[in-house]
Amino acid sequence: MDQNQTETQDQNQIEKQDENRVIKKKYENWIKQQDSNHNSLNCPYTKRESEVVLINKVQSEQYQNNIKNKTSFRSQCKVSRSGIRNTFVQGSFHQGDIRFGLNSGKQCVANCCSALAFSKLKDLTQWDQKYLDKVLIYGNDLYSRVSGNNHHLLISDLPPILDISGKLMQLSLKESISAVIDTSETIDFSEFGNSLPLDQALQESLVDYDACFICAYDTSFLALKHGQDLFLFDSHARNEFGLKHSNGKSLLLKLSSLDHLYQYCCNMVSGASQNQWFEVTGVSISIVGEPVMYNNDQRVFLKTMNK
Repeated sequence: MDQNQTETQDQNQIEKQDENRVIKKKYENWIKQQDSNHNSLNCPYTKRESEVVLINKVQSEQYQNNIKNKTSFRSQCKVSRSGIRNTFVQGSFHQGDIRFGLNSGKQCVANCCSALAFSKLKDLTQWDQKYLDKVLIYGNDLYSRVSGNNHHLLISDLPPILDISGKLMQLSLKESISAVIDTSETIDFSEFGNSLPLDQALQESLVDYDACFICAYDTSFLALKHGQDLFLFDSHARNEFGLKHSNGKSLLLKLSSLDHLYQYCCNMVSGASQNQWFEVTGVSISIVGEPVMYNNDQRVFLKTMNK
């Protein structure tokens, strides 16, 4: 690297630091308030972290109301800055595998739905390669049943009732939120209806729901709550860190925090246009009954489970 490049980088860093100082000074009272709120919730937040949150995020009116009126999922998560330690499982193939024929590469929404359903049958911490492969195989079958002309599914295309391993499951969707990585803090989200900065959209979508679909371009993946932990499911070709890889496989990755999920989203659209929009949709699924079997093997009526 020559001297001019070094000087340019140093100048950019100085300008960024100056900009951050201005923002922190302007919102000094807000920072103190956030630190006080987090301490009262016994959340391991520090002043430095709340400053970073402020610098990187636009504080919309909707977000402020959420902070005041209910405990967010972020406050339940343990936030660690000591580094990311990955716990992961990879399948033996990904959704673009040749075995899926004409469906290949289009099943990500169906695969996410499959992963959520199968998480009700086996604890996420017990998943292995064979089980992850099973999720993709069922997801492909679901895609074949739902998709009429081999197009990418919308989340709204998913059936409200699924039959998986002899269990009937009901899907419940939250209203989708349009979201963007707004690092420049120049977007007026009030002009776009139900829209938020991406980090806030992720947080809001996970409140009171099991998981959330995250869609950008024609790519979808799923974040799943597991107690106070978060897991990420991605059926595309990924390496152990969740990055695109030519020899990648499907992935179940344990995340260190909600910030880790946000960073995953940022990495996914790295190199895209500056304001890449996402669609984030909260989703829950519950076992509601089992099919009644008749002699002709026709599954007709819903047998409601005892409550």
